[in-house]
Parts: sequence; C-alpha cells; structure tokens
Amino acid sequence: MVRNLSDVNPVTLQINVAPTDLPHAVHILPHQLRQWSNQVDEVIFTYDLHRTALGGRFGEGWEERHTPMRELLEDLCREHPKARIVEVDYAPDSMKEVADAFVAGSFLPAKDTKGAPIYPYLHGLHVARNDLVFHLDSDLMFGGSSQSWVAAARALLTEHDDVLACNPLPGPPTADGRLRTQNAARFEYSSLAFRFPDVSTRL
Repeated sequence: MVRNLSDVNPVTLQINVAPTDLPHAVHILPHQLRQWSNQVDEVIFTYDLHRTALGGRFGEGWEERHTPMRELLEDLCREHPKARIVEVDYAPDSMKEVADAFVAGSFLPAKDTKGAPIYPYLHGLHVARNDLVFHLDSDLMFGGSSQSWVAAARALLTEHDDVLACNPLPGPPTADGRLRTQNAARFEYSSLAFRFPDVSTRL
C-alpha cells in the first residue's frame, strides 16, 4: 500500500539563476522558497556562470554581481537545508550527456541569439534527483500562498499519464475562473484546470 504520493513521486524545485539576476533575485528568491520549499523534497539553484551576451539584460552587471549572488544563494541554502547550488557544467562531456538525454544527441546551443539560456534549462532538469521537477526562473512571483499546490500537481500527473506538465494558473485570478490573456479548453478535474496543447521554455 502506498503511504503517500510524495514517497513514490518526490519533487525537485529547480530555479535558474545567473549573476545578472541579483537586483530582483534578492527579493524574489526568498519569496519563492517561502512559497514552495515546504512542498518539495529538493531545491536546486542552477547557477549559470557562462556569460555570452556582452550587453542587454542577459549580460548586465555580470562581473560585479557574481560574488553577492553567490553569497545570497549560500545564505538561502543555510536557511533551507533541502537547497543546494549546482553550477551549470559546460564541459564537452557534460553537454553531450545532456544533449543525449533531451535531444537525442543533436547539437544543443548554450544560449539563444539574445543570450537567453537554452542549455542551462536542460542542465538543471538533468541534475535533479527526482523525476518530477518544478522549474522556475528567479523573476517569478506567486500569489495565493497555497501550501497544497505541489501535492495537487503531483496527484494530477499521477492520475493522468497523458499530461506532460502542469503549472499554476497564469496571470491574476478572475472571479469567474476564466483566463485573462490565454485561450484553453477546460480540463475536467476536481479543481479549476485548463488543457494547453503546448508548453514554453518557462515550463
């Protein structure tokens, strides 16, 4: 008899961070951990130190923000024993291992043409100790303060093997439960849910 879904389907909270994120991360990462750390079994800060963009938002303040970002992550790991820092490994053998796992060995770029991460997202998923991974970037905030959302998501994924991913409802809530900016069919479930035919890199 299964004692608890978390016994067989543990969840990793995986958060991508880079030095340039420091101005918002100092406020949002603690919020994310308050919201989610008690609901998951592991927390990974996927720390990207590979700077490809010399300007713009993906490369701004890289050098001067590296040390304080590392200190912030270390402080959060001390406060939350489930958390650990994993630097993105760009060694050729590591990149090949991740490419083999996700894209059948095809070429996997480090970043897109604007410097936004591609490989770091997949590296973060690859180093997670659990099959269920709740991925976040360091600039996402969450309302509602639900402490049962991960359990509900775990149950939904366990009950519906045709569902690849699930995420909190997008945007601010509405009184009638409708989505504000997206179109999707209702998904018949015990709580309000919608079915989307695709996912973005955010997921």
